[in-house]
Amino acid sequence: MDHPQAVCRVILMDGIPMGEALGRCDARFAAARYHWFFFGQTQRPAERFINADPNGWYTATDENAS
Repeated sequence: MDHPQAVCRVILMDGIPMGEALGRCDARFAAARYHWFFFGQTQRPAERFINADPNGWYTATDENAS
């Protein structure tokens, strides 16, 4: 944004530096970001978890989280 003449293309990606994140992981981190651990699973646990209560998953707030 500061130098638009120097940029002809840009890609913005969301990536998690897992080594760094897990190195700092504690119970509070894991509770707040429990869904991150679905990324490394191969047996589709996330789909079963989400399908059990899709409204709760997509509308989760501190008030209705269990």
